[in-house]
Amino acid sequence: MAKREIVLPAPPPLPTCRLCKKELEVGASVCPQCGKYQHFWGSLTDPTILLSFLSTILSFLLFGATLWQASEASQANTSAQQALVKVVDSERAITQARKDIMAISESAIEITEILPRSTGYGAGLSRKDTERLRIQGEFLKRKLHEYKIQ
Repeated sequence: MAKREIVLPAPPPLPTCRLCKKELEVGASVCPQCGKYQHFWGSLTDPTILLSFLSTILSFLLFGATLWQASEASQANTSAQQALVKVVDSERAITQARKDIMAISESAIEITEILPRSTGYGAGLSRKDTERLRIQGEFLKRKLHEYKIQ
């Protein structure tokens, strides 16, 4: 009878370190040669990796806060620009009102200078004074109409 040889399968290769590539014992979580953790969660106990991980999270949080503040600042800027437009429009309206008040005052002064020369309902006025009164009267009516429309 012939003897049969039993062929055993080759043992699986030993794991190697992720950093220095030296062989490790099966199930080793830390390389005895370089001290590198072989699993991610074990790496978190390494202070430099933990600090890097935390600083990355902090960087993302700060970036998000910066974006939020930029958005808020943009909205505030838009509101400020709208307010500035309203102020400029109000300034223009005030300037125009001042000009109108000056023109009306000048018209009234001219009328008060002409009226003493009249002797009743326009009698005794020169054609020039009569024309000036007519022009000033039309101007005052026009301004009164403009302000009634507003």
